[in-house]
Amino acid sequence: VALDKTHATSNENICAIFYYIINAFNSFKNDPEKFAQEIYKAKLIANESMSTQLETLTDLFIGYAYIKRGTYKKASAMLYEIIKSAKEKGMNAIVHTGWYIMSILNIAEGKFDIAYGALNNSTIQMEKTGGISEYLTMLHKVNMYKVLMNLNSHDQAQICLNQASYIIQKYGINFNLNIDNT
Repeated sequence: VALDKTHATSNENICAIFYYIINAFNSFKNDPEKFAQEIYKAKLIANESMSTQLETLTDLFIGYAYIKRGTYKKASAMLYEIIKSAKEKGMNAIVHTGWYIMSILNIAEGKFDIAYGALNNSTIQMEKTGGISEYLTMLHKVNMYKVLMNLNSHDQAQICLNQASYIIQKYGINFNLNIDNT
């Protein structure tokens, strides 16, 4: 997607941002370097468009790329800073997306108790504030399933998986629940 920045409309910029994000996940999910480069293209457009929320979302995805590279310390520092900043700015969906990505990091590091706390607290806050996408709730439930399986809480894990499955069926989401616990 090539945009002439002098004539780009807000809609064109948003389309370009989402194009790069979707392309990163579709084309480069197994290549963290190329994934981050594609996300960075979206970040630049979001920055130029003064779309703080979308730029912050792209920052979270760059943190995700650090996780996939195995650069956990860098990912952790980056994600905590993004979550803190998003919370200060009242970007609740970004905050909870950040905690979801942080749980991916905690699971990758084998820190299941920390992942459990992050997911549990985030889920409670999402329920209190409302207005958060059920898709994000479903992602939380899937990661909570992984955490609980690794903590040998199989019955609770199954409840989380059932809740995620319910959301998938309710909205007809195309989501593969072939779960490994990492």
